[in-house]
Amino acid sequence: MSPNQNKAATDKALVLEALLQTAAAVKSPNGLLVRSPRSSATVLVCALTDLDGTANDEHVPENSRLATIIPARDAFAILARSGLVTGICTARSTGEARQYQRELRVTGPLISENGAVVSFPDGSQEVFGDLNTLKQAIDRISARLKRPIPNSIDWASLEAAWKKEQRGETPAFLGHSDRESLQRAADRNASCFLVGLSREEKQIVTELAAGMGLTCFGELLHLIPRGVDKGRAFAALNEHLLNLPPERGLRPDIVAQIVFGNGENDLPLFEQALKAGGAAVLAGDSTTSNGFHFDIARHPVPKGTITLPGVSHGHAILQSLPLLKEFFIEKYGVIFPW
Repeated sequence: MSPNQNKAATDKALVLEALLQTAAAVKSPNGLLVRSPRSSATVLVCALTDLDGTANDEHVPENSRLATIIPARDAFAILARSGLVTGICTARSTGEARQYQRELRVTGPLISENGAVVSFPDGSQEVFGDLNTLKQAIDRISARLKRPIPNSIDWASLEAAWKKEQRGETPAFLGHSDRESLQRAADRNASCFLVGLSREEKQIVTELAAGMGLTCFGELLHLIPRGVDKGRAFAALNEHLLNLPPERGLRPDIVAQIVFGNGENDLPLFEQALKAGGAAVLAGDSTTSNGFHFDIARHPVPKGTITLPGVSHGHAILQSLPLLKEFFIEKYGVIFPW
């Protein structure tokens, strides 16, 4: 936005504090409800963040990642002071997401297992897929490879693989330093991950999974139901939020979620957020040549995404706040005090 455009947009906008004082805005348990001075539509503003590479630094070992969340936690504290509720949208398990929820001090909804599980603010859940299908798939994969495959459903085999890793008998592939954190990673409702496969075996598993209605994702071959992704989960969450009872006379017409991510699996999330009237922020990666976690020339981000090349994890969230402020001034006529 040019300086002249910014001034014109600001002249037609209202500061959040004024909207709160006139009851045209309400801080609710689900986010900030605010009547847009532009359209008179009531907008629910909240935020969701990916974890690895977005809220934390994915380049450090697993057992050190929680220590890298301070910039993200600072950013979420700023959002919270304006009344926004922040949640998590991750490929990690619900147990791991809950741990990050406590450490990041966020209180909103959780999307876990790369969209296979949605935990709504009222405590209810929607689960896409089931573990029985995955158990059958793992049996077929093991039969094809003619050996047992350590996985996060068969806890005994996973723990045995982890103990070998701890003793240095196998290359590190899990990265957990204690049994409790491994258990949180393995505690899944509708997906699982496979470990210890060679490159050739991964190719075989990917082809087998496709024939069984499953998708393989990531280095540890995270198996999820076909058609499940963060975008589908986001749409289910937004539908839930749109149908909540009114809060002090305000009921959302639009759920304008801010979403933060850094990887290809976040693109469906970005697409859905922008389509619904929200904002999307792509965190960069200071360690790569093009400044992003993946090649955005091969996998373009949706139009309207805020991109921050070379600004990694929580620092990108912090640096996006002025840009998000401009977004809400221009689109909804609301001036946030951050």
